[in-house]
Amino acid sequence: MVLLVVSPFLLFSAPVHSQPSWPTLEEWNLIDSDPNENGPHDDWRDVKKAYYQYDSNYLYLKLECHDTPGSKWNASTDGDGRYKWFIDLEGNLYHSGENIYDAEYLLFVEDTDEDASGEMYLLYDTNGDNNFGEYEPWDSANHTNYEVTNSSVGDCRIVAKQIEMYISWNSIGNPPSYWMSWATDQENNNLDQGPTTDHIDEEQPIQGVVPGQYTLTVNIVGSGSVSKSPDQATYANGTVVTLTATPDPGWSFSNWSVDLTGSNNPETITMDSNKTVTATFTALQYTLAVNIVGGGSVNLNATGPYGYGDVVELTAVPDAGWSFSGWSVDLTGSNNPETITMDSNKTVTATFTQEVTYTLTITTTTGGTTSPSPGAHVYSSGANVPVTAIPQGGYQFDYWELDSVDVGSANPYTVTMDDDHTLHAVFKQAPSPPPAVGGYALPITLDLGTSNSLIPQIGLASALSAAVAATIILVKRRKKTLKREH
Repeated sequence: MVLLVVSPFLLFSAPVHSQPSWPTLEEWNLIDSDPNENGPHDDWRDVKKAYYQYDSNYLYLKLECHDTPGSKWNASTDGDGRYKWFIDLEGNLYHSGENIYDAEYLLFVEDTDEDASGEMYLLYDTNGDNNFGEYEPWDSANHTNYEVTNSSVGDCRIVAKQIEMYISWNSIGNPPSYWMSWATDQENNNLDQGPTTDHIDEEQPIQGVVPGQYTLTVNIVGSGSVSKSPDQATYANGTVVTLTATPDPGWSFSNWSVDLTGSNNPETITMDSNKTVTATFTALQYTLAVNIVGGGSVNLNATGPYGYGDVVELTAVPDAGWSFSGWSVDLTGSNNPETITMDSNKTVTATFTQEVTYTLTITTTTGGTTSPSPGAHVYSSGANVPVTAIPQGGYQFDYWELDSVDVGSANPYTVTMDDDHTLHAVFKQAPSPPPAVGGYALPITLDLGTSNSLIPQIGLASALSAAVAATIILVKRRKKTLKREH
């Protein structure tokens, strides 16, 4: 490749091909459109559209301008115009500022000798510094060394408002792949200059197709990726490429379409033309199965089927006499409610445990009741149940019997439910009140001794027993006797 351009001699000693045939109007491939017009004075070097075509021996390039290219080459003023194609073989061509870099070849037409007809040149980046500065200043005595004069190597022509060029694949090293970018300038000494007058608007190189080389375009529907083996920009005729579809989490590969059909994965395709393959992925749907052990149910905040990453909340609801124990299978622990993330089909078991209960039977003798009321009451194992005895009028609480055993007179009494129990409340009649004095229960003053000293008043009404009342009467009689003796 280097020898072809370092020695211009070898450049034109390339194998001779039959005279190329220019593509017809319909055969050109449009690769760029630039409808913006700079102004009438620039129309002849202001590009409107860019095209390319190829065959087994040549690469064809065309720039369509707003006016006839080169029409002002012989003008006394503003008569300089250069039409350039940068050819990149490595896929790293780029625009920076007002220059284009990293092209291996520069193919252009200009009126170097100012004879109103253009000459075509092919330059190669001989020192690998990503530009063509080694040829500057360009209008030097040896520029003719790089002029393409052999029509079997390349040539150019102007047809109406179009300037067309072709160059042999041999002269640019028969590349397995290549990229192109165009520009026009005013024949500046800076050969790398791009946007002086016009250049590709997107500032992105356009990849071309090599004869016998085919492209494989892969499109994705859904969420996933496709790998190619071998992974190349283009493929030689007959190359077998293996395609492997890899779904993203929550998706599955469905099928191939367009130039490849079926659902085999991986699958192969033979490159005998440009191919397009579409890989379709579908979203997975997941189920959540809930099983119950014991007495209860489980509520879900959303019903299935579920998508990848959906979060479902489960709430365990025990039946009466049962308690929730825990989750198992694809969910563990005993938090309630609890959540589960759906990234596959899931099964959850909710276990409920029947509660142990005991019966407390409360009975009473005549003369009172209890709280809770007499009767049978069911409590969970280990419950502490306070029972209060409530005597009726004329009765007083005496003591408790728990399972026929006297357990004292504490009121209330607490029963621990570690078995079935019977609690019996015993009541007895309250003492009768003392007789009333003169039909009334009045407070009296007791005076013991002869000093007439006073003692605190007490009430005779139901607070004293009959025996105490009799004693008080005797004391009163003793007081009267003492008074008579005085």
